[in-house]
Amino acid sequence: MNKGPPTGLVLQLLGWQWTAFASGLIAGTGLVLSSLSPSLPFLILSYGFITGFGCGMAYLVACVTVPVYFRAYPRQKSAVAMAACGTGLGTFVFSPIVQTLDANYGWRGMFIVLAGVAVQFCSIGILFRPVSNVQVYECRKTIATWTFMRNPGFYVTHAGFLLTAFGDSVIYGHLGEYAETLGYSAAEGAYLYSAGALRPLLYF
Repeated sequence: MNKGPPTGLVLQLLGWQWTAFASGLIAGTGLVLSSLSPSLPFLILSYGFITGFGCGMAYLVACVTVPVYFRAYPRQKSAVAMAACGTGLGTFVFSPIVQTLDANYGWRGMFIVLAGVAVQFCSIGILFRPVSNVQVYECRKTIATWTFMRNPGFYVTHAGFLLTAFGDSVIYGHLGEYAETLGYSAAEGAYLYSAGALRPLLYF
């Protein structure tokens, strides 16, 4: 929730390409700082806030650009749905990879490798195709009235998102440890995260 307004401001000032570039730098910086963490409060700040803010910026840029790119196409909703599946696909692929990195290089080494991955979004952001001023103007004209703020459904929807995110964080935060209490290894527990990541793909 905290990343939306500042990311929207940066989008208006710098455009999508440079906002995506900045998100990769912020996420990568947070992960590097996490690898140097001397204490738990520092790790919460570096990983929870800095890295989380950078990843949130990247996700928001992707959510905004896809509908505009496919605005004139009849399959715009399908394109948005396919893009949204990227989150689940990334979790599916990276869960066992992260576990392997942690087992072989330790958590500090794991953060350094993930920082290198996060910085790659800078390259991906630069490859975003520029959007014409007409398309940007049409999108801004649609949302500039802020009439959705008077719609009760807007608040109900976001309350549902809040509760869903809270519930998911509890499950994902304790799933691995719970698997270990049942006799599974840490590597096997990582595959539970991969299995859970298939859920968005089933919705599509």
